[in-house]
Amino acid sequence: MATRTVYLVQHLNWKYNDEQTVPEAVTVQKAFARREAAEAYRDELTRRRLADGVHYKNPFDFNEGRFRQTTGRTEAEMADHFRALRLPLPAGQEPDPEDPDATRYDWKDFMWWEAVADRLEAGDIDPVRFWAAFDRVQYYEVVEAELEG
Repeated sequence: MATRTVYLVQHLNWKYNDEQTVPEAVTVQKAFARREAAEAYRDELTRRRLADGVHYKNPFDFNEGRFRQTTGRTEAEMADHFRALRLPLPAGQEPDPEDPDATRYDWKDFMWWEAVADRLEAGDIDPVRFWAAFDRVQYYEVVEAELEG
C-alpha cells in the first residue's frame, strides 16, 4: 500500500505537579501535506497562545528546570540568542564541576526572569522568536508521519 508523508501540528499540554511543569498530554491539531504550511500554522497557534500571557512563564521552570531538558542549544548559543534579542543575561554563577547539569548562568533567577517577562509583555520582543530557542518545551510542534492510502 502506498504511503505519503504528512506533517502534524500537535499541542503539548503542560501541567504543574507541585514540583515541576511536565508534559501531560499531546493533541493533534491539524495535518498538512507541506512542512512549511504546518510550521506556519504552528507559529500562528503559538502566537495566539503566547498572546494569552503564557509567555510570562519562565521556560526554565519546565522539565525539572534543567537547562539541557529545556533546550538543545549550548549555554553559549542560548546566551547569543538572548543577546540577539537584546535581552539581559542572568547573573553568572560558578558551575559545580560534579554536576553534569551545572550552568554558568542562573537561568531560573526570579528577578532576571521578571525583567525578561516585562520586555515580552511590552511587546519589545517577538514571543515566537524568543520561544524558538526552547525546543524541548514548546506548546506546539510539527511531527512527520506516514499516511497510508
